[in-house]
Amino acid sequence: MSREFLAFFEKLLLKEMKKRMYWSDGEAPFVEWCSLLEKKSLRINLSKVIFGTEGKFKLHLDVLKKISDKETYYEAEDCERFLFDVYIPHDGVETIVKIYLSKVNFSMEHKKSDGYLFRLDAYAFIDIPDKVINEGVNSEKTLTTIKRLEENIWNTYRENKLAI
Repeated sequence: MSREFLAFFEKLLLKEMKKRMYWSDGEAPFVEWCSLLEKKSLRINLSKVIFGTEGKFKLHLDVLKKISDKETYYEAEDCERFLFDVYIPHDGVETIVKIYLSKVNFSMEHKKSDGYLFRLDAYAFIDIPDKVINEGVNSEKTLTTIKRLEENIWNTYRENKLAI
């Protein structure tokens, strides 16, 4: 039952996400499951955005500072990075949308001589308790939960995209 449910959950969630075009051309969803005590956890990449200007990067940074539940900042020789967590609880399924904003000085893909690269990477981490899994694939509540979860992720993601 558990494997069947997790496959169903992933398939339906990705189907709903693809309708809204979370990923740009050339990108594909990366999905990873892990088992934790009394729950399964799913990680899905949401986006990779390269900002054309520092102004757009800063505008997005300002929006995230207002709407996030947690902010972490660190600085190193190669980059400055902000990590924002936005929590989305729904029907026992807890989701965190993690958004990384990076001001990259250099990397394997970017030369220091090209100036700064301003980028965003986003992921959804979804914790599904065994209670929800045990309700099963055919439960109307399960279908509603998955669709509402996707809608909540999208609304958080779209809210953040207003600054792009």
